[in-house]
Amino acid sequence: MTDAAHDAATYVLKLYIAGQSVRSQRAMANLRDICDRLDQRCELIIVDVLERPQLAEDDRILATPTVIRQRRYRCVA
Repeated sequence: MTDAAHDAATYVLKLYIAGQSVRSQRAMANLRDICDRLDQRCELIIVDVLERPQLAEDDRILATPTVIRQRRYRCVA
C-alpha cells in the first residue's frame, strides 16, 4: 500500500450496545474520544441491538457492548 493510500484509509468503528446502560454510555464516550484523536480518519456507528436486532445478528454479536473495526479506503487521485 502506498503512503497516499494509507493516508486515505479511514476506520469505521461499529459499536453494538443494548439500551442506555452505564456500560453503553461509557463505551460510547471512550470510542468518541478515540475517534477525536484519529481526526477525520474515523467514523463511529452506534447500533442499539434492542432497536435493530437484525444488524447484531448479521454481524454475529453475542454480547454488548461490542466494537467491530472495519477499514474503508477512499479513492485518492
